[in-house]
Amino acid sequence: MSEALFGRRALTVTGMDELGAYRVLRVADDGPEPEPGQFAMIAAAERWGGGEDERPYLPRAFSIARRRDGESHFLLEDVGPGSRRLCELRAGDLLWSLGPLGRGFIAPGEGRRAILVGGGVGIAPLAILQDGLSTPVTVLLGFRDGARAEGAALLAGAQLATDDGSAGYHGLVTDLL
Repeated sequence: MSEALFGRRALTVTGMDELGAYRVLRVADDGPEPEPGQFAMIAAAERWGGGEDERPYLPRAFSIARRRDGESHFLLEDVGPGSRRLCELRAGDLLWSLGPLGRGFIAPGEGRRAILVGGGVGIAPLAILQDGLSTPVTVLLGFRDGARAEGAALLAGAQLATDDGSAGYHGLVTDLL
């Protein structure tokens, strides 16, 4: 199991990619290799708090969506002031990270087929899991609408369901299952 380094680390943002309604935050990371399903607590290193009378934006838990070429990737959605601040980061900015944390997923046993089911930003840990699987994989993803369904590009060969019917099956991802 991967162990978190003692204390938080300052990591440099290498890029921010748009993925429909989501953002993929990429950071240079030479820390421990995460297991699928692990997460990191992240916060912007600068301008991470409000003014004198405002509360600071506390670190948030984000699943590690991918580790590739010395970068960790995180799937973000701008849903409030803290996640908005993370979505504003650009290459060269710093963020604080503590992780990987948590227990990773257990891959299916020999001869077993994997079925990955998720929705919204909850699909993030499925990407790193899919990257590491050598068995056949079925991927079923659900989203609120077409803009969020663009997040499916994070995984290969996904079948989609959307609540509003704008992409893929009109209904719940559990209907696809």
